[in-house]
Amino acid sequence: MRLSVIALSLGAACLLVPSAFADCVDFSAARAAKAGAELERAPPSAAELGVPNLNGLKLDGPATTGDPKCGGPNPPKTYIYKTDMTVRDLITAYYPNVKPYIEEDGMKRKWYRNPYWSKGMFVLTSTTEINLISDASGKISRVTLTPGNPVLPVTTASQPYSIDEMITSTPWPGGPDGRREFVRADGAVGVEAANNSPAAAARGANPAPASKNCPAGSGGSASGDGAAVGAEIGGLVLGGGFGRSVGGALGGVFGGSKPKQAPAVDPNCP
Repeated sequence: MRLSVIALSLGAACLLVPSAFADCVDFSAARAAKAGAELERAPPSAAELGVPNLNGLKLDGPATTGDPKCGGPNPPKTYIYKTDMTVRDLITAYYPNVKPYIEEDGMKRKWYRNPYWSKGMFVLTSTTEINLISDASGKISRVTLTPGNPVLPVTTASQPYSIDEMITSTPWPGGPDGRREFVRADGAVGVEAANNSPAAAARGANPAPASKNCPAGSGGSASGDGAAVGAEIGGLVLGGGFGRSVGGALGGVFGGSKPKQAPAVDPNCP
């Protein structure tokens, strides 16, 4: 008797499953096109999406709504746009409103990090998240806007990474050929160039340009560079101050395992 009841229950469940998922299995492009067209006729404003403007962006209604019978949220939580812009075009347009990415280490020190993540994402001061899909040339094929909850007003912000440094995803302000020094975020407010950081201010307002013979990084040692890169990677992979500490220790060991002969002193080196 008990086995019969279990069998009947399983049979009833099997009958219910197809009806519960029938709408999503039977996706209708026509329904998606209709819902998308309705959204495009009354699209959300830039202020509602938490972006400074929508110049150069065209709402892809069907991709945003999908088939309403497949259970997508209404209104959508994310909005998909088409564009002919490049990554540089879009970051330049939104750059004044990029939210600084600040990380705190195990010693409670706060540091700026590159706000443009490797997966093509950055966040605006409104808390709206921007995701870009682009090809190797930087041509964008898709822009996804995810408004924050709540959406805050778009305000102007400053951070030490320039547009070029954001695009190249360099971990430190100043680019790959710069001083390779991270900037503290718990002191003065960061600006575009890394030489405006508190650490750079101590070196002088207008330092002489370094020649190509200058040693890379603070102190120009291989172990110093290895520790800096290792700390950055450790912070990203392991997370937080612990990851940075482990990465820095390993980077210092491997970086210092092959000592290099010091180059001749250059008067233009800092």
